[in-house]
Amino acid sequence: MIIKGNYSLKLLISNRRAIFLIQKTKDLIFRNHRTNYNKIII
Repeated sequence: MIIKGNYSLKLLISNRRAIFLIQKTKDLIFRNHRTNYNKIII
């Protein structure tokens, strides 16, 4: 039971990290896209 709980906790932490990384990447891509878009307009 303890091992299972520990495993699920680790999984949750890794999932959170993955979601955070995906969000960060999306934010970076979005920001780059916006700056490129602004450059095109200018």
